Amino acid sequence: MERLEVRLVEDPLTFGATVVDPKTSHGVLYYWHYSFKMSDANRPKMVLRPADGYWYEFFNEEVTSIWNNAKPWPTTQ
Repeated sequence: MERLEVRLVEDPLTFGATVVDPKTSHGVLYYWHYSFKMSDANRPKMVLRPADGYWYEFFNEEVTSIWNNAKPWPTTQ
């Protein structure tokens, strides 16, 4: 059974990211920058893979740190 987990942070983020299979060689990290008072069309977007080395590791570590410090969304069962 698959599950979805949502977590919340109190600090505003300057980017969005989705990480899929980060600990595998076929992992992928989708990253988009939130521009300040600019149109959405101008937002930088990146797709990073483990083969990209430093920047993949850098952004993956940042996303992991945010996730680990975020609070789980309250759920009802």
